[in-house]
Amino acid sequence: MVPAAVAAELRRGAEAAPRAARAALEAARSTRWTLQRLFADVAAGRAGGDALEALNELLSTWPRRLHRRTARSLVWRSPAVADGLDGLLGPVVWSAADLLVSEEASRIRVCGGPDCGWMYVDRSRNGLRRWCQMATCGTRAKSARRAARRDKGGRPSRARPLRSSTRGA
Repeated sequence: MVPAAVAAELRRGAEAAPRAARAALEAARSTRWTLQRLFADVAAGRAGGDALEALNELLSTWPRRLHRRTARSLVWRSPAVADGLDGLLGPVVWSAADLLVSEEASRIRVCGGPDCGWMYVDRSRNGLRRWCQMATCGTRAKSARRAARRDKGGRPSRARPLRSSTRGA
């Protein structure tokens, strides 16, 4: 996500200023916790409260600025990644805010996998997706259900039994 040159510059900055690097890491963890609480609230249908206020504070820390795109149009720009060791947080915070005010906010879900906690935007046609990734959490959940049915003595059901047809006979 970050160009190699910017990543190298951030790495050099962290090595030169370990305290600032620790502060940036702590800010990133705090931001992650704020966003996790807020998106979990949104997924549960109860957006607002302390997490929303914390996001608003983060947004004021990373103000967007209007820039001229053409002679007659302007565009919002988030803070640049290279604006310091914690420069990665600005674009993340604004992306989260953009998602929260988009039409897709109502499709934010928390993975149904045990001990997962990942969140995603459910872009499935019917809006019934249950797992962050079918290949990981979905497969584990289905395997666990199959094992539970087997342990109860039942055979895993693969398909409905065929019925004999008396039509035309």
